[in-house]
Amino acid sequence: MTRYETRAFETRMREDVRERYTDDEDRAIVDDVIVRQLGLLDTERRFDAGRLEATVDEFERAWVIAWPDGLPSKSGFIVSVQRDRDVAIVEDVEATVHYLNDDVEPVLGG
Repeated sequence: MTRYETRAFETRMREDVRERYTDDEDRAIVDDVIVRQLGLLDTERRFDAGRLEATVDEFERAWVIAWPDGLPSKSGFIVSVQRDRDVAIVEDVEATVHYLNDDVEPVLGG
């Protein structure tokens, strides 16, 4: 999990995952998410589907959830859900988004 803001970020990862990424790679991931997030306000306005809660990228071994604190802010969370195990299912992604919406957002003042 990564908590990011415009100029700073903090990561918490299992040790085996932490070993795969350098600090520069972490920064590049955060920068990519922020750039993509900047265009989401227009996306939210175009779809008559309610407030955009998160974006999910599906990879072979993980779902990566980008959850902005609020649009068009440049802050939020990045959470990955490992999916190369029998127990990881799409409901894990939904549970993560619900946790961020219901438990984290109120603490942040959203």
